[in-house]
Amino acid sequence: FAYTWSENAHEFRLTPWSADTTGSSGGEAFYLRDEDTGKFWSPCAMPKRGANPYITRHGFGYSTFEHSETGIESSLCVYVDTLDAVKYSVLKIKNNSLTTRRLSAT
Repeated sequence: FAYTWSENAHEFRLTPWSADTTGSSGGEAFYLRDEDTGKFWSPCAMPKRGANPYITRHGFGYSTFEHSETGIESSLCVYVDTLDAVKYSVLKIKNNSLTTRRLSAT
């Protein structure tokens, strides 16, 4: 659940953004889905919050979101290149459960 802009968040929006945090639907989203159970959640707290707590860290040019849901640990790091106008989203998933899992990321 994020927004992307270049240089100026008001003038150069690349994805939709609204200052209304109560009704904003966001411009970008990530979802994880257990293909066997149909359960799905986001690696970030929005737009589809999982049952367990999230850890979010922000720094200069990056944000990291960590979460664990039904034995699946995820880490999403979103950052920008220091020289080029490129945004990276790196999603890492680890199965900490005792069974084989079939997951999809969207």
